[in-house]
Amino acid sequence: APLDGVVQAYHLPPMGHPDAYPLEIAGSILSSGQSSRLYSRLVYDEQAAVAAFGQAQFLEGPSFFFGAAIANQGKNVKELQTSFQFVLDQMKKQPVLEEELSKAKNQVIAGFITGRESVQSKADFLGRVTVLRGNPDLYNTELENYRKVTAADILRVCQKYLVPSNETKMWVGPEKAPEAEYPFKLWMAHGITTGRGVELGPQAYVIPEKDRAARNAIVAPRIYNYQRPGAAWPNGPV
Repeated sequence: APLDGVVQAYHLPPMGHPDAYPLEIAGSILSSGQSSRLYSRLVYDEQAAVAAFGQAQFLEGPSFFFGAAIANQGKNVKELQTSFQFVLDQMKKQPVLEEELSKAKNQVIAGFITGRESVQSKADFLGRVTVLRGNPDLYNTELENYRKVTAADILRVCQKYLVPSNETKMWVGPEKAPEAEYPFKLWMAHGITTGRGVELGPQAYVIPEKDRAARNAIVAPRIYNYQRPGAAWPNGPV
C-alpha cells in the first residue's frame, strides 16, 4: 500500500556564495547514503521510515536543500517528522564530528574530481563557471573551497539557513477518493439543480444520497432515481 511521507526544503544562496560550500558538506552529512544522519536515525535506529534521503542543489540563482522521509508501514508520519526535525536541529546545536566532516568532504571532493575526468566533463565545468559565474579561473580554485570547510562553518550555516522562516514543508500521502457528494457539488456549480437518470447509480449509493439531498443534509441537486427492472437482483441482469 502507498505510504505517507514528509518533505522539508530550505532556501539556500546561489552557487559560488561563500556559504554554499559548507552547506553542500552539511547536506552530505545529513542525507548522503545509509550512514547519513537522517537515514541512520529514521531508518536504522527508530525504524520509523523505509527511506530517508535528500540533496543540496546549487543553481545560478536561489537554491535549496531538501530532505525527505517515507514512513514505515503503520508508523505515524507526524511522529516521523518530529524525529526528522530533531536530526536537523542537532546540526544547529553542536559541531559535527570530525569523522563525519572528513567523510563528507571526501565524498564531495571525490565527486568533484571524478566528475571532471573526461574531456567532455572538463568542458562542461569550464563552461559552467564561465557562463554562470563569469570567471573561467574558478576551474582551478573551486576544490580548495571544499577542502577548507570546518565544523564551525557547518554549524554557522545550519543555524543561519535551517530555520522555520526559511522552510517549506510538505506532507505526502496516498491519493484519497473524493467524498461522495463531490460530484453533486460540481453539478450545482454548473447550474444543474435536478438530476434524473435511469440507473443514476447503484441503489446502495443513490438511495441514501437521494434521502440526504431531500433533507438538505448535503449540497446536491434534487435527485430522481429510476432503476431498471431487476436492478437489485443479486444474481446478474434480468
